Amino acid sequence: MGIDLAHSSQEIFLDIMLHLGTLIAVLIFFRKEIGAIVKALAKELNTVVKEYYNNNNSGNINSEVEFYTLTLSSLIGNRLEEKGVKIVPVMLHVGLGTFRPVKAEKIEDHQMHSEHYHLPKETADLINATKKNGGRVIAVGTTSCRTLESVGTFCGEIREDDRNTDIFIYPGYKFKCIDGLLTNFHLPESTLIMLVSAFYGYDKTLSAYKTAVDEKYRFFSFGDCMLIC
Repeated sequence: MGIDLAHSSQEIFLDIMLHLGTLIAVLIFFRKEIGAIVKALAKELNTVVKEYYNNNNSGNINSEVEFYTLTLSSLIGNRLEEKGVKIVPVMLHVGLGTFRPVKAEKIEDHQMHSEHYHLPKETADLINATKKNGGRVIAVGTTSCRTLESVGTFCGEIREDDRNTDIFIYPGYKFKCIDGLLTNFHLPESTLIMLVSAFYGYDKTLSAYKTAVDEKYRFFSFGDCMLIC
């Protein structure tokens, strides 16, 4: 789970912890070693974080480089590229506010946090070329989705961009860039599941999550994922 504690308030952190209400979530954050499963999870998390910091100098833990590794694995990624799928990066500095539950009575009253993103020129150019040739753009993770949709919203087109965003995507939002979404199963009442509902539709999302629970799919950042397109 990519968390940037340096840019988060204690209030948000405690709010999320109370909302999660699960031992495993607390153990992820505090890296408290209890049992072989938790030790293995902590080891995997540390490996991801160290790998990212060794290869990036942005000061942010959660990037699409890391999410791509967690979601697809290099093996699947390589197979996709062999079939002609182009995989390109985006960057969004994610704060704890992303995982904070929505408590406002009216969804539009929820105050989103601000996060910094960067869309490289090479990525923007490939997206535009793909669209022009009738291809589809699949966002790997809500992080990618929010970055691309922020650019589409602020710029009116997909181009290189670097700024802060507090975009809140919920049902009724008109998508401006992505044609598909690969994402994990998220917490109820979170801004992330609302984003999924905006793209897939409320009833379909509810049905998909019911199947996930019935089939005992794994939730959250280290869990299973769903492809919506």
